[in-house]
Amino acid sequence: MVVVVVEWVDKRSMGLLVDEFLSTVYANDLPSDDASPSHHPPSEIWISFSLRVERDEHYIRAQREAFSRGVQERNELIHQMLWAFDLNSDESCRELISRLDEQSERLRPHYEWVIQMLGRLRSLQQEILAKMEDILLPTGRDSGDAA
Repeated sequence: MVVVVVEWVDKRSMGLLVDEFLSTVYANDLPSDDASPSHHPPSEIWISFSLRVERDEHYIRAQREAFSRGVQERNELIHQMLWAFDLNSDESCRELISRLDEQSERLRPHYEWVIQMLGRLRSLQQEILAKMEDILLPTGRDSGDAA
């Protein structure tokens, strides 16, 4: 499943990925059945996790603008700045470093927020898995028996 996701991401532009991320995280409705993996046979059991964040429109707009700015700056870097960059020029190197440092400072809080959310989701998944194992695969862990 991870390989399929990586391939899907690799084929999308950064702008489309940001739009998809923001539209998914800040969606007000639950995902439809269309979001389920179609490659699973009906007899196979699978679980899907989704994450939604409730925020006011002002906050969501600010997030959208910040992420969009990051995409725009990345596109400028790749498609314009690197073409004009002179590796042999100290001034050109300092200018590029300065712009990248500024961008990094602006984007770091957003990056850390996403990493925190993913960490929380992973923790919840692990808790759910442990509870399911306790229910479906009783091993005596909870019975107090010493091994």
